[in-house]
Amino acid sequence: MIRAPIPVLIFVLWAAGLTAGVQFGKIAVPFAEFRALYPSMGDNVGWLLTLVSLLGAIFGVVVGLVATNIGMHRVILGSLVVGGVLSLAQSTFPSFGVLAATRVLEGISHLGLVVAAPTLIAQTANDTWRGTAMALWSSFFAVAFALVAWFGTPFIADFGIAAFFQIHGGAMLVLAGALALILPKLNTPPPNTSLSELVTQTISAYQRPSVLWPGVAWLFYTFTFLALLTVVPEQLPAQDRGLAGTVMSLIGIVTSLMVLPFILRKIPATTVVLSAFALTAIVILVGASLPLVMRALLIFMVLGLIQGGVFAAVSQINQTEGARALGFGIMAQTGNLGNLIGTPIMLALVSGYGLTGLFLVVVALFVLATVLLWGLGQKVNAKG
Repeated sequence: MIRAPIPVLIFVLWAAGLTAGVQFGKIAVPFAEFRALYPSMGDNVGWLLTLVSLLGAIFGVVVGLVATNIGMHRVILGSLVVGGVLSLAQSTFPSFGVLAATRVLEGISHLGLVVAAPTLIAQTANDTWRGTAMALWSSFFAVAFALVAWFGTPFIADFGIAAFFQIHGGAMLVLAGALALILPKLNTPPPNTSLSELVTQTISAYQRPSVLWPGVAWLFYTFTFLALLTVVPEQLPAQDRGLAGTVMSLIGIVTSLMVLPFILRKIPATTVVLSAFALTAIVILVGASLPLVMRALLIFMVLGLIQGGVFAAVSQINQTEGARALGFGIMAQTGNLGNLIGTPIMLALVSGYGLTGLFLVVVALFVLATVLLWGLGQKVNAKG
């Protein structure tokens, strides 16, 4: 093993997260091209994206439990290798059924990455920099989409989707090789957990307040985030939509990476997240008189505190690797569930009640989130 500086190891783990984000972005961003590749499938092409979320919604906690049993380093290396091989195989664009099957398997690779990588980052960073490291990790999904839009879109236009998939697969395999050299290997015993024990441990995980708290927060965040990012730009003049959507996505990253680390040195992550939910509701109500684009920017600026704060909360209120893995597993589960059902529900609300109706529902949800998280937080504090 090569002993790499801690910042280098954290950066490589974050880069692995970027490839996990691209597993979604490589389908979502060039979606029109996929419709053209499989014209007979119509709207069923959308399954190529949602199949990955469906697996996450079902198996998130199980992956956290399995990762704890077999070792985080094995999970992340295996996930990168499987993801890389699948992306290379997908670049041949087989029949739709075969491609959909590879996306199911890719969902398992994605879950392994989003559970193991942040757990390893939290374990690697010291107490002073752990909040900053987790804020960096929290940006992986948005940064991945931005990279696909910025680099991938013109690259695909020039060289085709197959070449982009091959770059993605190759990058995952290179990162697997790099981590195999620099990632400390833990002496984890072989897995010996039975199926019934996994079920019992899954139920137990949801009964532990410190493990459950971040997942509840993440459910409310993901339930509304993509819907707001999709709907708000559509209400703006056509010439402003692209820029507004990009800025709204990036401003949360700026808040998460440049503002949140300083706040976390003084205030616990749970308090930051709780306050951010309440503040978002206030901004939506008080900002009603502002131009829509200004109101939206303020909303997404505050949402950036939730985005990074929830990841930091996992490592702050859970002291062991196993508890953190379960926390990230529940986040993977609730986050995929939020993405899966939140956007369709929110879009239906806009169709029926307009943007005002959507904002009022978001306010109600965030007030509910504040109350639930405060109550759950009392149980976390009571358990010490």
